[in-house]
Order: sequence, then C-alpha cells, then structure tokens
Amino acid sequence: MKLRPRAPISWTAEGVPYAEEFGDIYYSKHGGLEETQAVFLKPLGLPERWRGKRRFTLAELGFGAGLNALATWELWAKTRDPGASLHFLSVEGFPMDRADAARALALFPNLNARAEKLLERWPSRAAGIHRLWFTEDGFCLTLIHEAADDALALIKGPIDGWLLDGFAPSRNPQMWSPALLKQIARASAPNARAATYSVAVGVRRALTEAGFDVQVAPGFARKKERLIAAMPGPALSHAPKPPKSAAIIGGGIAGACVAAALRQRGIAVTLIEREALAAGASGNAAGLVSPRLDLGDDPDARFLRTAYYYAVNFYRTCTPDAFHKTGLTRAESDLEKAAKLKADPPLPEDWLQSVEPAEFGLKAPTAMHLPQAGLLEPAKAICALTQGCKILTGWDAKSIERSEEGWRVLDGSGAAIAKACIIIITAGAGAAQLLPAEQAPLQGRRGALSIAQNTGPDLPAITGGAYAFAWRGDLHFGATFDPAPLDLPIAPLCADDHLRNQADLEELSPQRANALAPIETWRGRAAMRVATPDHLPIAGALPDWAALTPILDQLAKGALDRRMVAAPRQEGVFIISGLGARGLTTAPLLGEFIATLACEDPMLLPPEQARALDPARFALRAAQRRNSSN
Repeated sequence: MKLRPRAPISWTAEGVPYAEEFGDIYYSKHGGLEETQAVFLKPLGLPERWRGKRRFTLAELGFGAGLNALATWELWAKTRDPGASLHFLSVEGFPMDRADAARALALFPNLNARAEKLLERWPSRAAGIHRLWFTEDGFCLTLIHEAADDALALIKGPIDGWLLDGFAPSRNPQMWSPALLKQIARASAPNARAATYSVAVGVRRALTEAGFDVQVAPGFARKKERLIAAMPGPALSHAPKPPKSAAIIGGGIAGACVAAALRQRGIAVTLIEREALAAGASGNAAGLVSPRLDLGDDPDARFLRTAYYYAVNFYRTCTPDAFHKTGLTRAESDLEKAAKLKADPPLPEDWLQSVEPAEFGLKAPTAMHLPQAGLLEPAKAICALTQGCKILTGWDAKSIERSEEGWRVLDGSGAAIAKACIIIITAGAGAAQLLPAEQAPLQGRRGALSIAQNTGPDLPAITGGAYAFAWRGDLHFGATFDPAPLDLPIAPLCADDHLRNQADLEELSPQRANALAPIETWRGRAAMRVATPDHLPIAGALPDWAALTPILDQLAKGALDRRMVAAPRQEGVFIISGLGARGLTTAPLLGEFIATLACEDPMLLPPEQARALDPARFALRAAQRRNSSN
C-alpha cells in the first residue's frame, strides 16, 4: 500500500475528534492532556526513569493528533539530562490530516509552541516510516504508517516504555490481539513498562501470557480503572553508547548529511576532502530535489519515495536558506503509465497532481506536477550541514586501517590524516579505491550540464528524460549520463555536450529551447557521478570481505539460502556511494540511516529496504548466480 487510508473524523459537541472508522473518541473530553499524564506518563515512571540515561526509547500504538507525543516531548524538554536523546516511536494505520490535527491540538494551549513545530513538519499519509528530529531538545519522533502488526514487526527494541493508546478493544480488536501484545513483549527491554486505559479481561490476560506483570490501578476521570504492566528483569545498566568521534571521507552532499546526523547526536566529526567542499557531483550551482515516480510498491520504490519525503522535510528544516520550493512538472510520454499513476498515485494529492502539459510549456501528451519539489543550492547546504565539524581539505585519503582509537585514515605515503572511532566513506569516485571492485561494482557516469541565458519568461522547472530549470536569469538544462572510467580525470565540457542537451531540451520543451541565447554563449559543467548496476545507492556497514568469502563459496555451492545469509561486517566502517543522478534527494535519508546504524538507534528503514541498499548485495547475488549456473 503506497498511501495509508485517511482517518475519517467528525467532531463532538465538546470539540473532541471522533474516529468514524472505529466509533470512538481520540481522547477524553474531560481533559486529554491530563489523561495522558495520568494514564501514561506517570505510570511509566517518567521523568524519573529516563534520568541518567543518554538515550531512552518509548513506543506508542495510536498516534492520532500527536497529543501523547507532544506531552512526552514537553516533559522530556524540561527534565532531560544535557545531551540525552529521547526516541518516540508511534504507530498509526489511519493518519490524520494536518488540518484535523491542528484543530484537535488547538484545545491544548499549553502545548502550542511544540504543536506548531510538529504541524510545520506534519508527515504525509504515505505508508512507511517517517522520522522527525527536533534537535534543540534531543527529541526524535519516528512515525510508522502501517497496520499495527506490520509496524510492530519493524520495531526491534529495546523499548523502555509503551503507551498503548489504540481505540477500545471492543471497537478495534486487532490493536489488542494476543499476537500483537507478544510482539510488544518481544521488543521490550528488561524492566520495561506498558500503560493503558484499557482493563479489558482479554488485554490483561494477553499481556500476562506475553510475560508482563500486570496490575490494575485507579482510573482517570469517569473511568474507574487503568492498567500498568512491567516486564520482569533488571533494568539495562546502560544503553548502547554512540561513538565519540567519526571521520568522513568526502565533502559532497552525502558526507555533509552524514555529518549533520552525527553532530545532532553529539559526535565529533572530522570531514576529509581531496579538493574543496561541494566539489565533484555536488558542485553545481543548483540542483533538483525530486522523486522517481515508480508504479510498483517494491522495496526499491518505497525507499526512493521515503527518501524524497525525508529530503524535502530535511532541507526545509536544516538548510532553509539553501532550499527553494519551486515545484517541478514531469512530462509523461507514456499514456498508459500516466493513467496508472493517476489511478494509484505513489504520492498524496498535495505532493502529486495531474496537469495540462501545455500550461508548463511541455511537448508531452500529459504531465504530472510535484508541488513540494524544489531546487537546492548544494554549496550553501553543505556549508550549513557541516557547521561544527573539523574540515580537512586538500587531503587524499588512500586507505584506512585499524588502530587503538578505532580507525585511522591514511594518505598515499601511509601517514595518518585523521583518527576516529568510526569511518564513513562518502567519497564518490574516490570510494572505488577504498573498495574491492569485484565486490562493489561502482560505475562512473559523466554528467554534462548546459547553462544558457534565458531570453524568455522564467518558466517552472521541468523533467522527463532531460530536465531544465531557471536559475538567476539562466536556464540550466541537461544532463548527459555517459559511462566514464572512475580512475581517470573527467573529460571537460565540449560542444557536443551542448548539442546533445539542446536536442533533449527541444524534445522536452520547444518553448524553452527557442528562448535561449546563441549556443556560442553557453557555458556549463561536467562532473563525475557514481552509479551502481541496479540504480540504487550502496549504503550500510562495510562488509568484512575476508570473512564473507567462505560464505559466498557455500552460497555458490547451494549449501546456504541467500535470504538467510547475514554478511559479516567491519566494525565501525560505513559507506554511502552510487547515488547516481539522485544524490540531492537520497543523501539526507542515507545520512540518517548511517547515523542510526552507528549509534544503534531505533530502526529507520525496514529490513527489505536495508537489504536493497546493502554493500554486500552484489557479491551475494553473484554467488547465487554461480549456484544457479552449476
């Protein structure tokens, strides 16, 4: 399911939202905020239980308008230890529209400031995982828009506390099933607590059978009783500790996004770049942040949609001066595909709209408009995202090696450039020299962009095979994507590049092509992009290639099932590479993904999406093919 069903809501006379799907109210008309404090926060032992913890994790069933999350955030901000982080995971199968959420939360003026921050970044109803960091308070909200049983399968734990706030068991029994409550027990830390308003016999029995110690306590307002449950066992003595330091090899948009994700977790970052920041593929004056419109709903398509949502939210929040929401219109020459996109849209209606191509100067028979897409100034964004980092430019990282501190980055002479607990390789073409080519088949692609003075009106940005956008009096258009060796300098821009880009622009939008200054005045830029054979990035912990080799041999002999193979990893080494032509769109999510792995934070990507990006996937596939051919 690409989009979750919208929550159908009506309103009681007291102004409380009422869920028509389940015939129940979202919170007590006698005081929703007081109910949250009495039924959930105090029974979970908060704030006392999170004091002295560098990281604390709560999970909730039933996000609704976000009232419980906001109340928890408010308490956390007032009582947290300096530098600590609270992860709040919440499951919602029927996402509420922003307007309904705003109306519901307006009843709680004490939470107005935080409610406004949440509403500014209110996620779409797209299926999957949505993460919102509120860095100033160390509060991380992870929303999972899936049915409860599917969502809980994604939560690995350990969870310190549960807010069980689904609709009443009699009205929504699936949210309280024994199987689902066993999933909650499975993901709970020792001494975790769970709290709920429901004291139904079936709920008490299911929690007890799942392993919780259950007790009934006095209720809130007119409800006589409520329930508190505790998982036996001593509390964890410590949460996973994030690394103290990180060295990032590569100063493009991927490296900057990793740096920002690590810095917001309090990690000291050293960024190493051979040239200057925002060189290479991130060196264009501006670039598009836009999605790939896939008809399918496989892990690849889900990842790319999630990356787009995350990128728009990320740039608006973290680099507002560098991101410009211009919108983007996509030409569709395939009428059958366009009809399928309209019938089963991959994005919500405020993110994707069918339009008349002629209105946007397009030649295609039909078109789709993306109102939330926009232009990013990479250099300005990278500068903002790397604030607080130690930046080393002019250093060519040739290798890495283990050290007492964790890892060292070495230059060509074997001298140490930097030392850190963990290493993240985001060096684009430079990543190839740090990886065995047979295991990670990175491919070079030369991208040539043309820039010409625009003598016509500034028309909206467009794409459809090629792309074009107006930027400060010029039209930027292109771009080529030709095979190029990664170990050789990129060929400079030439007249043939302009001719090819001109032909592509004429096919896409003759109106724009006819409004350009003479070709003799054009300029542009050629840069290396790094791609992969399956057109998805490489991202994750770097495999331990030596330890993986015997596993691959077994896989090739048919002695192992590839679906059950977990590739061994080099501890503390991560990579992002192969972003192709979509680096500006995928880098923010990939940066947060790497930080999540490095700090052992709650999951960000479902396992099938992580496998689709796995740096070991090509080696595993090759071994599987050898088995098939035997």
